[in-house]
Amino acid sequence: MNEDDYEVIETQDHYNKNKEDISRKRIIMNAIQNVRERRSNEMRRGYFNVKFDKYGNARKVWVPDAREQYINSVIALELLLAADLDDKYEVIRKEINTAMGEDFKKYGWKIFRVHKEKHINEYNKFTYSKEYTGEVVMPESETCVHDIGTKGKRITVDWSSNQHHYMQSQVLSYDQIFSEIMKLLNRKDWLEVPEGIAQ
Repeated sequence: MNEDDYEVIETQDHYNKNKEDISRKRIIMNAIQNVRERRSNEMRRGYFNVKFDKYGNARKVWVPDAREQYINSVIALELLLAADLDDKYEVIRKEINTAMGEDFKKYGWKIFRVHKEKHINEYNKFTYSKEYTGEVVMPESETCVHDIGTKGKRITVDWSSNQHHYMQSQVLSYDQIFSEIMKLLNRKDWLEVPEGIAQ
């Protein structure tokens, strides 16, 4: 037999390599399980709850936004797979990013520059005009933003509804991202259980 017909494999090195692969796959599978558990919860916004201690004193406790927790779990999974993302995934991910950017513009608060102008007439009054700066921000939940009307009067706007709709759209986008991650793992045969691992 020619030496070129076979390859000598060091038993210990081969064992260690398989062990590393199995450990990484287990970490990724745990991350997938975390995403599934987060998504199975009700996708509700964060809120304050009132709890009482043993002395009967009431205190406010913040209950985290379940949507943010789900989104963060998908991001964490994607980061674990950063070295394995293929071209097909990257193309679809860019399309999702574009759609998410449109949602941000749709539900975000547009920043305007206010100009004060004086009109020379019998009333000698000022008027106000607004120039869009091109900037868009997303106020946090339960946030009020302030605007100025044409007469210079300050207007307070509750942005909670827009922020809620934006987060709902984010959940749907990350549903799609998670779906594409699972398709990626299927293409790479990562969903097959390695030999020696109990199912």
